[in-house]
Amino acid sequence: MGRKPCSRTVTDLGGSVGVSIPKGLADAFEIEQGDEVLIEWDIDDGKMITRLD
Repeated sequence: MGRKPCSRTVTDLGGSVGVSIPKGLADAFEIEQGDEVLIEWDIDDGKMITRLD
């Protein structure tokens, strides 16, 4: 699977916000509801990286 850009809408989750993962991507990485997903960020560079491995 190659890298493809993806745009998602931020959703209010009551006390936090969330961004959904497309079902096809979640299925490709065998991610299920309740799994932990690592998020790395660099405020200076304006980057947020989600690790799905």
